[in-house]
Amino acid sequence: SSGINAEYGQLRQDCCYGVVIVDSLATHFRHEFDDMRKRTHLLAGVTNTILALCVKYNVSVVTVNHVRSGMAGRLQPCLGESWSHTADVRLFLRKQPGTENTYVATLMKDSDGGMEGSASFRVSSLGIRDCY
Repeated sequence: SSGINAEYGQLRQDCCYGVVIVDSLATHFRHEFDDMRKRTHLLAGVTNTILALCVKYNVSVVTVNHVRSGMAGRLQPCLGESWSHTADVRLFLRKQPGTENTYVATLMKDSDGGMEGSASFRVSSLGIRDCY
């Protein structure tokens, strides 16, 4: 939490930001927490900081999060149930089985998977390309 607060404090008011990306957030919360109440409290603080950043700078914030298989094979965020309610839109990226450079991007509008759409894309030396 202090790392995000430190970075947040370094954003300049006179600059124009469109998006802020927070990578590997889950790494700091997945291990070495014996006290789950403390972990939950710290994670809530990070969530509040990120939401304040959105409001103050009128930006979108993208957090990169790890997922794991849950009950019935459904993907769940590694940071737990409370974190799953923080994100409004989810983008899942996965490799297309049986292909060399083809991937699938699935966009989900809510945590229950209500509105969902997928598209395939290739990564080549020319960049990202549509598969169709």
